[in-house]
Parts: sequence; structure tokens; C-alpha cells
Amino acid sequence: MWDDIFGKPGGGAFDVVPRALETPFIDHRADAALDASRLRGEITCAVQQQIMEQFVPFTGQSAGMIGKILPARVIVQRFIEQATTALQTTSRIIG
Repeated sequence: MWDDIFGKPGGGAFDVVPRALETPFIDHRADAALDASRLRGEITCAVQQQIMEQFVPFTGQSAGMIGKILPARVIVQRFIEQATTALQTTSRIIG
């Protein structure tokens, strides 16, 4: 499907499907798979209007590292616990 909308990369680019957050465009792309020309047109217009992120908000490789969605409180608590452990370990090493 992706290759029907965007041609295969050239010039040393990687042949991968980019990771993107879900949007109405992404959610409905399977329904529109047979109309790649229309999808290309939508993407082209979005790029020209500088609103591409509304259609395909790229997330990069870090998206693949997310295993589950956690509340911010839990994430911050983990950071604090890990920082505390690191500081305690460092203080024991330094003496």
C-alpha cells in the first residue's frame, strides 16, 4: 500500500515503511488502498499547505521502543527511582 502512494526510494534511501501516529488518514488508508492516486494527491496537497503532520505524523524509530502506554506519574516515578539508584551507586563508588 505504502509503495503505491510513495514510490520506492532511490539514491541510497532505505526501503522501509515509516512509522507514524494514527490519524484519520492512516486509519482509512486500507479502505482507500485501491485509490493510490487520490491518496498521493491528498499527501501532495498536505505538503504544499504545510499540514503534513495532520495526515502522516512521522514518529521515527523511537516509536518501536514503546511497549505500552503508561501514565506520566508512573514514568516520572521510574525516572526518580532510577536516578536515586544511580546516585547511590555512584556515591558508594566515589566513597
